[in-house]
Amino acid sequence: MTGSFGTDRRAWQDSRDRRQEWYAPDREERFRVMPDTIEAPTGPAPRVPDLACGTGSITVRLLERFPVAVATGLDPDPALPAPPAAGPPRRSAPAVRPGGVFVNAHPMPDACTPRIDAAEARFAVYGEHAGGESPDAARHARALRAAGFAEARTVWRSPSDAPVLGPKQ
Repeated sequence: MTGSFGTDRRAWQDSRDRRQEWYAPDREERFRVMPDTIEAPTGPAPRVPDLACGTGSITVRLLERFPVAVATGLDPDPALPAPPAAGPPRRSAPAVRPGGVFVNAHPMPDACTPRIDAAEARFAVYGEHAGGESPDAARHARALRAAGFAEARTVWRSPSDAPVLGPKQ
């Protein structure tokens, strides 16, 4: 990246986060909720694999909140350094130790409100994923339970986002 940011990673990340606020005005609230849901079952020193971490927005916030945490960011984006493949709950479940949690947080439609989702313009901005689908939160929760998590459900909801939490016993 060229320009006034040079190699100042934090300035570059702050600039990117400000641009993302236009696409996801509730993004910071989602990022605030995620550490709360991680701390409750794991305590103040979690080991966090941040799968599909992008530029590390969530990882940075987790390490600010939990200074003694261990966080590893993995992302299959070809523009980022090549990491191991990060997968959906069924493939990622073995990486979560007993007592740990799996949190999946990104824009998800609500199957109960298709007309509201259709009116929610941010879905058009985010597009689809997972092989051309935009799975809803219930499908993510079912996938976590099928992968061996005893419980899984949405822990917070905005018009477009729904972090789904699955604690592992």
